[in-house]
Amino acid sequence: MLSIILSGHGGFATGLEKAMKQILGEQEQVIAIDFPETSSTALLTTQFEEAIDALDESEGLVFLTDLLGGTPFRVASTLALQK
Repeated sequence: MLSIILSGHGGFATGLEKAMKQILGEQEQVIAIDFPETSSTALLTTQFEEAIDALDESEGLVFLTDLLGGTPFRVASTLALQK
């Protein structure tokens, strides 16, 4: 199964995850990571790395973020290039 990491500013990711669960039910290979104002790039990077370790990447991993060029997008892009 394709793995998905949702991320975005504020509560974007958990809000999208909540809507998805309401429609599709629980999804084992989806992790939502919010990026609130109080967070940092270093913390987000650590959260992404932990999420990657927790997911089964055998069929692929997709990052879905809210804004092109925003911090969640940039961190996801950096990690994707490293992998």
